[in-house]
Amino acid sequence: MKTRSFLAIMMAGLLFASCDKTNEPNNNAGSGELETSYIAVSVNSVFDPAMRADDGTYDEGEGIEKEITSAHFFFFDAAGAKFTLNSDNMVGAFCKDNYIIKDKTELGIAGANMNNVETVTDVMLTIQNNKGKYPAQMLVVLNWDYEGDGLDLNTLNKKLITEAQMKSDTDFLMSNSAYARNSKVANATPITMDNIGSTKDEAIAKPVEVYVERVAAKVTVNVKEGTTDNTFDTGETDANGTKVYAQIVGWDINTTISHSYLVKDIDLTWDNTELGFTWNDEPWYRSYWAKSVPANGEVQYNKDFTWDAVMDDNTGNNAAEPDYCLENTDENTHTRVVIATKLVDESGNELKIAQLYSQYYTFDGVRNLVANSLKNEFYYQSTTNVNEYISIEPNHITFDADVTSGKDSYTVKYVLTDEAENIQWYKYENGAPVAIDATVVNARLAELDRARVWNGMSYYTVDIAHLGGASNLGVVRNHSYVITVEGIKGLGTPVYEGDLQVTEPVKPEETKSFVAARINVLSWRIVNQNVTLQ
Repeated sequence: MKTRSFLAIMMAGLLFASCDKTNEPNNNAGSGELETSYIAVSVNSVFDPAMRADDGTYDEGEGIEKEITSAHFFFFDAAGAKFTLNSDNMVGAFCKDNYIIKDKTELGIAGANMNNVETVTDVMLTIQNNKGKYPAQMLVVLNWDYEGDGLDLNTLNKKLITEAQMKSDTDFLMSNSAYARNSKVANATPITMDNIGSTKDEAIAKPVEVYVERVAAKVTVNVKEGTTDNTFDTGETDANGTKVYAQIVGWDINTTISHSYLVKDIDLTWDNTELGFTWNDEPWYRSYWAKSVPANGEVQYNKDFTWDAVMDDNTGNNAAEPDYCLENTDENTHTRVVIATKLVDESGNELKIAQLYSQYYTFDGVRNLVANSLKNEFYYQSTTNVNEYISIEPNHITFDADVTSGKDSYTVKYVLTDEAENIQWYKYENGAPVAIDATVVNARLAELDRARVWNGMSYYTVDIAHLGGASNLGVVRNHSYVITVEGIKGLGTPVYEGDLQVTEPVKPEETKSFVAARINVLSWRIVNQNVTLQ
């Protein structure tokens, strides 16, 4: 566990004056007497390890997870309408409509140890305002590339963020935390008269406290300590009686959603008993559940993958590096992890396994079965005796990975080899051989029950469980899901060609495979999940 730290940004002056005359009573610039007032703002993380729930597992961000490169300050009246700023009187900042942007240099961040979101950001807002008229609410967004029109509170909260926007090479997008406060949704920070000072010193003594959280969820896959070469005994033996081991060679997040709300969307009617955990944490300005964006024409789930891509993404580190996604709590389309494995013997040699009718075979064994089933249907002419017709043979048959989705993604169909397609084939009709096209043979082969073929490769899926366990499948922003693989039983989902795209990861019907895994959730709230892959 890491110790508490705070996001420190040196004092920076932000001078603005209200100019809009339409928003009563919070933003009436009128022609009345102007005064200069001061508001000190402290932008705090909700990543404090002291902010612990039942399992007490939290973690501080690392590297770019805690960097700040810019800060947006949005202002609203009490009803959530835009509190318009006077950009003419702004000093040292980008000002547009109802928001101000400060970049890293303007924020005055000093020293490497201060470039993290686990500190307090102290910003002084200097307001030249109509007497007694102030913004009533504030929302802060960190590391956002936005210079569009001003936004009212509701529009800003429901602003859609893409996967590309949730993080860059240098920072993570963060926004106001959302939680239930006094039986109402708190998704902006109130500014009261107690926060207004006639001098900077007065304002510093009573700052507006803003709490922010990362929009991204974090996923990490580890293997149980002491595991050799990321390899597990599957408990299976192949057709030759050889013990089969599964070696983890890569993993990736799958069934991720393309968009998220800028600010977490919560529901005050959620019930702790039904969820299986306490979802709201008002004393610590945060919550632990969310409503994800419904899928529609723009919002899509990302399910496509190839075994090769999953392996290549993790070559050299396997399960060492984290990955990130947007929150998804849809109970019917939950986010999962795909784990790519190689099937090997005890010495690490690749194993090729086929299964037909619940029995394991060698590849040749399946081809023999197929050829025997068709030996009285298809023939070819002998090259030494034109009157002799020989039954189709195993060497004429190969496998074809017809990958689309569902059953097709883990079975293969049988087809003639390239050489066999050039043979003149025959069928007997009324006791005499009749020439047929090779397509007739292929059509008949396609009708046969398909085999599962592990061409030395397989994959397993792990449903990511949130707090409360398997009844809460989903990922929520600012949570870190640490999946520890403790065992692998069964051969997983077969892969025949590693570069073929699968439209959605699936588990075979009547599978005997499973993953023993533990999932831990940090906050970054950690959710630990131990799994046995299947």
